Amino acid sequence: MKEQENRRIVAKKVSFNKSVFKLRDCLRNTKILLFLSVTFFLSVAVDLSAQKTQSIINEGLIKERDGKIDEAIEDYKKYIKEHPGDRTITIRLMNLLFRKRRYKDVISIYHNLDDKLKRKREIVVMLGRSYFLLGQEKDTERVFGGIILDEGGSESSYSFVGSLFLSIGLVEDAKKTYLEGRKKWGENRFSRELYICYKKEDDYKKAITEIFCYYSNKKGAREWVKREIKNLVKKDESIISEIEKAARGNKDYQKLAGEIFLELGKMGIAKKYLLRTRNTATLLNFASVCIKEGYYDEAEESLNKVIDSNAKEKEKEAALYLLSLTYARMSRFDDAIKTLDYIIKQGKVLKDSAIVEKTRIMIYNKKEFKKGVRTIEPLLDKKGFLNHDGLLTIAVTGYIKSGNLKKAEDLLQKSTSALSFYLGGEILFLKALYEESKDAFLMAVSKGLDKDFANNALERIMIMETLKEKPALLSLVSEIENLVWTEKYNNAVGLINSAFGSFKDKEERTVLLFYKGRVYSFMGRINDAISSYTSIIGEDKDSPLSPKALYKAALLCKEEIKNFSMAKELLRKVIFEYPESVEAELSRGELEVTEEKFQEP
Repeated sequence: MKEQENRRIVAKKVSFNKSVFKLRDCLRNTKILLFLSVTFFLSVAVDLSAQKTQSIINEGLIKERDGKIDEAIEDYKKYIKEHPGDRTITIRLMNLLFRKRRYKDVISIYHNLDDKLKRKREIVVMLGRSYFLLGQEKDTERVFGGIILDEGGSESSYSFVGSLFLSIGLVEDAKKTYLEGRKKWGENRFSRELYICYKKEDDYKKAITEIFCYYSNKKGAREWVKREIKNLVKKDESIISEIEKAARGNKDYQKLAGEIFLELGKMGIAKKYLLRTRNTATLLNFASVCIKEGYYDEAEESLNKVIDSNAKEKEKEAALYLLSLTYARMSRFDDAIKTLDYIIKQGKVLKDSAIVEKTRIMIYNKKEFKKGVRTIEPLLDKKGFLNHDGLLTIAVTGYIKSGNLKKAEDLLQKSTSALSFYLGGEILFLKALYEESKDAFLMAVSKGLDKDFANNALERIMIMETLKEKPALLSLVSEIENLVWTEKYNNAVGLINSAFGSFKDKEERTVLLFYKGRVYSFMGRINDAISSYTSIIGEDKDSPLSPKALYKAALLCKEEIKNFSMAKELLRKVIFEYPESVEAELSRGELEVTEEKFQEP
């Protein structure tokens, strides 16, 4: 009886436990369902919210395009009143108000935002700028300073806020910000930024200190530092003493200062720093800098001292090679070849480099094409040559100029580099095989061809596409290119001039003017080339060749005749009249460099 009772109790417990497990499973499933339901609801809500935001923006953009700016503003205002945390619409509204110079409205909108949005950099910047444009500089300082506080005084916050002050012309506030950041983050921080501040204040003495400090921390900025210091000296030569003071006792600064003085044409001071000791290494370095800057007599003198000294054979060989480069720059080509022949016969390290340089002189300067390619042929099958593309270019150029296209093609078949496809495209164009030429040029570009070669390739493709329906003119262009390659420039000009009688529409005349400019530039008739290029815009302003021609004319002004004002004018013309062209992008970069490097007094 008792045993039966025990069984009944156990059965009840089991039944109860099963009920508990069922209930627990049920609750677990309910929680999962609830979680999924909430997740789904939130995702749908987020998605609907995003759709709503995009819809409001689209409607606003339509109204903006239709000139209904005020209506778009009111729609945005109404929306963020109901959704004060919508970052996208808030920024859109504040940008629009800022553009319309409704600065008080920007401030009013800001004060009604939620705290999270109030700390967003882009929104705080608009608030600060609005105060500034209303003449409330103290409020601007307070708002921008708040960015540093909100971001815990991070190094980037000091940098960002300082740049904001600089951008609106509050140089003193910018300087104060950078100096406070320097106290927290280290003595050498913000040196570039402080250099800009002192430069704007014409405090060149402190500017020099900061720019040398920047150079200490960033050797990669060498060219920028040199350019900046040179510009400062051009404005105020009294800072030469500050440069010398900074260079005293610092070898890195001394070399930099020496190069700067040399580039400024102050040879006496340059020698003081570049030739502090007369050892072989210093003499070779001095000669290299002199060659780069065009002081060939000084380079020759320095190199001859190395050659006549007790220097090692390796150093003497280096001096002889640099001397050959010096002679070539001085147009003393026979002396250069004589020096290179000595290296080819006696040298060990620079023998191959001497062969390449000798070939370059023969082909490009002495016009001895067949003799040049015979000189370089022993290197063509040599393994492990470091500058293979340079070697290939010289050899192929020599073969083409000598009229041996077959030999040039055979050489290119051994290479699969981007440059080899480009050169192959040139040969195919000369042979009037236009479709094959286009394919080769496109392959070259796709393989990462160097920028200048890539621009040439794309230009050639454009010419072929433009003249697809004008086979006679395309054939003429190919004939002109053959004459250019073989340096029969007078024949090319004569052919172009006679072609104006046959090709009379504006598209055809534009192409002829473009190639006339090209031939003149090869002939060294730079002013005629510029005139031909710039006349294209008057012939056919909408021609795809117009931005290209203006860009080429600008480069000739800058690099050949040193007319920097005209160069900048032409570059700006490309940017503003052809903003979507490839040349506009190239012109922006070129204009920036030109304005930095050649500041007008």
